[in-house]
Amino acid sequence: MTEEMRSEEIQQAVEIAAKKYGAVGVQVTTIRHGLPMESYVYGWATKDVDPMTPMHKIRSASITKIAIGIAVMLLREQGILRLDDPLSNYWGDPVVNPNHPIIPITVSTCLTHTTTIMPFGPAEPRGYVDISRRLLQPESYTTAVPGDPAGWAYNNYVFSILGIVLERASNRHLDIILNKGMWNKLGVDAALEAGELRDTRYIATLYRSNGEVGRSVAAQLACHRSKFPGIDGTYFAGGLTASSEDLARMASVLINRGTFGSEQILTRESVALMEQIQFQINSDGTFWQAQPLDFQEGMFSRPEIYYHTGSAYGAFHLLSYDPASGDGAVVLTSGAQGTLDARGIYAICSEISQVIYDVARR
Repeated sequence: MTEEMRSEEIQQAVEIAAKKYGAVGVQVTTIRHGLPMESYVYGWATKDVDPMTPMHKIRSASITKIAIGIAVMLLREQGILRLDDPLSNYWGDPVVNPNHPIIPITVSTCLTHTTTIMPFGPAEPRGYVDISRRLLQPESYTTAVPGDPAGWAYNNYVFSILGIVLERASNRHLDIILNKGMWNKLGVDAALEAGELRDTRYIATLYRSNGEVGRSVAAQLACHRSKFPGIDGTYFAGGLTASSEDLARMASVLINRGTFGSEQILTRESVALMEQIQFQINSDGTFWQAQPLDFQEGMFSRPEIYYHTGSAYGAFHLLSYDPASGDGAVVLTSGAQGTLDARGIYAICSEISQVIYDVARR
């Protein structure tokens, strides 16, 4: 199969899925043998105003958690923290489940969603002072044992806490940690707060499936980091704003055991820790929790796939890769229906990704 034929098949798959699920805009980048390859687009970045291009930056929602995991590993390599460090070491007040006071809530339990801190919704304030008050209340914890897989609960609130912990431990903003440790080495302009992008001309509007604006460009431009590190965790669970190619470069670092070309981003040990399977989530054994990656067997007709989904304000996303072949895909969408497939993956993303993995075999 020629490269032109590959590209035509993938572009067709993007357009078919986009129309099937009613997407306003789609941006896709393929990864082959550990390298970002072609990017594909469909529709609008801002409806009837700004056509989607590979340059557009899209709020990546929970794919952000992969970048937070990388920030953890960067600080671990610098000797600033360890995965088994209690959060209390850096918070200033005890972060302890009163039902299990001698069992610490650690950096690792944040990455695996087993802190037993209640998964408060987006209306819960994410500032350090507000979180501190909340963490001193007994009702802010479940009765599960910290670190026990039985207490697993997907938790955006905890990633806000974790981001603040990283900033307080290092006395640096997370954007600074990631820029110096990864983004600059990858040639990427990405930020946890869209208003902090170096070039803000290509931010995409997020649309809900009913056509309403979920997150306007203006609202995203108003997002900025706090004046001092360790003050605000608002954007650490889902605010990363980047293109699909930017995220494909991040995935390539993991595929290539910490390197990107001649650049060493992470050690092999750090990548192994991020991919280390901790426990299975569902009873049929298809979904497994790593740190903080997710893992399934047989997904996209591959023996093993690491991945993370993302959804917020009408966005439905998927980053995935096959660690054996180095193939992968990043699919970012806006305005589509959030239909799930049999594996719990957003169908628009999985259908596009399946074609990408199939084409990569030929």
